[in-house]
Amino acid sequence: MNTNVGSFDPETARILAAEARAVGVGFKEHNADYLSDEILQMHPELGITAANVAPEFGAAETKAYLELADYEAGTCGTAGREGEGVIQFSGNA
Repeated sequence: MNTNVGSFDPETARILAAEARAVGVGFKEHNADYLSDEILQMHPELGITAANVAPEFGAAETKAYLELADYEAGTCGTAGREGEGVIQFSGNA
């Protein structure tokens, strides 16, 4: 899934951010994945200080790794996604 299935209410966000600010903390939006640029640009004005975008970044990272594996398979003679010939790290680097 690469869409946001929630709804964003700017006025509610503004109220919640003000409440958080009143007690000395920031306001973090937990459902900011795949929001439009227009909505994300509103965040500072509304007082939103942080946003959770881990699933969206994770999807982009996975896509990049898969593209890299395909590239390596085509140019380096490695097996790409199958894992044969791919450098393995022991975790002791």
